[in-house]
Amino acid sequence: MKKSNLTRALFVTTIITFLTAATSFGQCVFPITNGQSYTEDFEGDGFDCWTVETNGGNWSILEGTASKVASFSYENNGDEARLISPIFDISAVEEATFSFSYAMMGLYTSDEMEVSYRSSETDEWHILGTFSFSDYNNFYEEIYNLPDLSSTYQVSFLGRGLGGYYIFVDNIEIASTLGCARPVSLQATEIASFSADRKSTRLN
Repeated sequence: MKKSNLTRALFVTTIITFLTAATSFGQCVFPITNGQSYTEDFEGDGFDCWTVETNGGNWSILEGTASKVASFSYENNGDEARLISPIFDISAVEEATFSFSYAMMGLYTSDEMEVSYRSSETDEWHILGTFSFSDYNNFYEEIYNLPDLSSTYQVSFLGRGLGGYYIFVDNIEIASTLGCARPVSLQATEIASFSADRKSTRLN
């Protein structure tokens, strides 16, 4: 009788663990259809389905005076860490964009950040852009048209410590082109007392 109860308890525990893992996985898959988007500003608790792969470096949530941001830090030059998004199902749209804001702090040298995507967990990371500069005062914005759309899509930020101080990432958005993707590089011309012409440039 005792052995039977133990076996039953182990079986129930296994089922609960499996269901919990399956539920967690399902909650971290975000479908994006025409007119929809996914946004992340890190204002919640933790990374909300984002994961970190570390090779000496680390990504964490840093709370500033106005908002929270994802922050890359490290101890030794050459340390790396990759911040990986949840899985996006964007197979139902023809085109999608990926936008974010970022800042890189340093004095005489700068760190490096690679922004990448992959179509599945078994796919290799494909680099969309590489950034390396120092600026104490400004956040910048970037936007890409995403290729190779799939039902198991992910993006990532790879931080590499090369002598700078911090890398910050915020205001991430994955959007169908029929949605309302965030404009970047806003410019105003023909400025008058009560009007101005405005345009935005999308960087690819």
